[in-house]
Amino acid sequence: MDPLGGGEGADVQIASLELEIGSQMKYVYDFGDWIEHSITLETIGAAETDTQYPRIASLNKPRYRYCQNCKEQGDRTVADFVCIDCSDQAQQVVWVCQDCFFENHEDHYGDEIIY
Repeated sequence: MDPLGGGEGADVQIASLELEIGSQMKYVYDFGDWIEHSITLETIGAAETDTQYPRIASLNKPRYRYCQNCKEQGDRTVADFVCIDCSDQAQQVVWVCQDCFFENHEDHYGDEIIY
C-alpha cells in the first residue's frame, strides 16, 4: 500500500484476513525512516455502539529519561532536551530538563525530547 492510499492492499479490510488471537502483523511506516511495528491480536470483542472506530485500545508507557544535572543534586526531574554540544564532547547522550537547559546550556544546540 502506498502512502497516498493506493496499491494492492488499499482495499483489504482487516476483518477479511481471518485473524485469530495471537496472530501477528508487521506494519512498516516508511517516510524515509523505515520504522517497523509488530502488532499482535490480543482479543476480539463485540463492537461497542457508542464508540467511533478505529480506536486506540492502549499505548506503550513512555520510557522517560532524567536530567543528569538534577540527578547529581539528588533530584529526579524528567529530561526535556538532549544537549547536542555536551553529548558530542562527552561522547555520550547528555539529558537535561528545561530549567537546566536554559540555565546552563543556553548557548548550546539542543534537541527537544518528545515522549
